[in-house]
Amino acid sequence: MLSRLSKVSLLSLMLSACGLNDVAHRTADNTDSMNDQMGTMTQNTEEMKKSTGEMKDDTAALKDKMGKMTESLEQVTSNMKKVSDSVTAVDSKVDELGSDGRQAIGAGIRDSAWKAMMESEFVERKFAQAGIYYSAFEFQIWKGTGLDTAERRDSLRFDAASEFLRSVSGACLKQKYSMDILSKDSSMNDLFAISALLHFVNPNQELFAQKNGFKPESMLDIIENGMRKKKFLAEGKVTFEEITNADKEVQVWWDASEYLIRLRANYLAAITTFKLARLEEARNSLDEKARQARLMIGPWNPALDYYSSLPGAIKEVTTYLRESTKARKFLREMNIDPKTDPKLKAAIKNINLDPNQIEAFQMKLDKKSGISREFIETLKEFKENI
Repeated sequence: MLSRLSKVSLLSLMLSACGLNDVAHRTADNTDSMNDQMGTMTQNTEEMKKSTGEMKDDTAALKDKMGKMTESLEQVTSNMKKVSDSVTAVDSKVDELGSDGRQAIGAGIRDSAWKAMMESEFVERKFAQAGIYYSAFEFQIWKGTGLDTAERRDSLRFDAASEFLRSVSGACLKQKYSMDILSKDSSMNDLFAISALLHFVNPNQELFAQKNGFKPESMLDIIENGMRKKKFLAEGKVTFEEITNADKEVQVWWDASEYLIRLRANYLAAITTFKLARLEEARNSLDEKARQARLMIGPWNPALDYYSSLPGAIKEVTTYLRESTKARKFLREMNIDPKTDPKLKAAIKNINLDPNQIEAFQMKLDKKSGISREFIETLKEFKENI
């Protein structure tokens, strides 16, 4: 019995030992696997350390690049400012060059127009050249921007007054300040054109005036302002310091200035009267004189029927009527006698404004346009202020 138990126990011990061996083997295998895994972990850790180091390097490199980009942007900003400054400098230079060119070109145009006006035999061409002459003065193309400051405009007014009055004074003296509005003399016709178009304004000046908010000016404005300042100075309304150089230049050439306004008032009145009477239809000089004589003898009807189909001609005549009346009013404001020719005054006083003729004229011309109404009102004022 004991012997059997001993065998069983020995067998059990042997089996146990075998189990333990298996366990030991499995433990050893597990230990080896763990060692392998630990090795792998160690390797991964090293790789992570290496990656972290590379990341640090990349971060440092990125910071360096960002710093360089910041420097580059600052450089770009600096360069852009330099470009902007350069553009401003170029704009200024362009303004200067444009101003110089404008001055030179204008002087050339005036010189050419003046000579063409003096040389022409026809009054109409003299008028055309006078308009070109006036439009080429630099104050007529002053824009109110850039170098065209208010101070510069004052300077341009003086330049214009000085050149114009010095140029025209010789012609005035040559004609001995004649008021012969019927003269056929070429030099006298030059003065007719010069005085009649004193109010001319360059169309470009009107465009810039509307765009930039300033009042357009003509040679007439410069002369009348200078003459008014003399009166205001005498009345104590202005001081000598308030008088501009252009005003003083007009006063230096007072005789020529006064004469041109007086000649303007009378000549515009004459050509308007002759247009209304259609004297250009005269067959010859004798017929023309006969027609002129009839205007002074008694009432006569203006050729409203003829002008009722010519709106453009009506506008021109209306302008002449208005400007003639304004010139006479200005002279009286200055206490200057307009010295209207007695025969011309009689002819104007004899204009017959027949209500029936006026109504027919307005109906034919088109009341809605306002042209006929403005013409009739201006004609009435012209007659009343002669």
